[in-house]
Amino acid sequence: MKKLYAYDFDDTLIPYDSFRRYLWHLMSIKPIYVGCLLLLRKTRLMGSREFKKRITDMVFSSSRLQMDALLFAKDLLVDIERPTYLPNSAILIITASPMVYMRYLAEELQCTIVGSDYINGKYVEMYGQAKADYIHEYFPKAEYIYTYAISDSNSDICWMKDFVKFELKLK
Repeated sequence: MKKLYAYDFDDTLIPYDSFRRYLWHLMSIKPIYVGCLLLLRKTRLMGSREFKKRITDMVFSSSRLQMDALLFAKDLLVDIERPTYLPNSAILIITASPMVYMRYLAEELQCTIVGSDYINGKYVEMYGQAKADYIHEYFPKAEYIYTYAISDSNSDICWMKDFVKFELKLK
């Protein structure tokens, strides 16, 4: 059996919220559209899941924005505290940040990265219980020893409690 090491991304492996930084970056490219979405989100007329879904749809509808997401991801690499790869283990980074830029980090970090994205045709915000459900489905306990998990958020305790050791890295 393989050992599973699971990491939250924002404020855990990097010292800031990457999605917030990405939104500011997108504001310089699509200020009106992103600004309107931000206004709807801040006034609570749009939920977090719908907000991330619309950002994802916007990026995937434009090859220019997809290339820009790749460049944004490369800029993140200098700030990432890289998890150590251990023999006979799997490294999972599981984040609520959208896969529009996170997907480009997996190869460089030599791990599996899962974030908010379309899964089986349905948009899933990878938050709280959705993270637990994903881990149990794609990393079943029959094949993996849930060895270590770390996050900065109480909302992640629901999946971290299944691990032999977990660390809550609160600010």
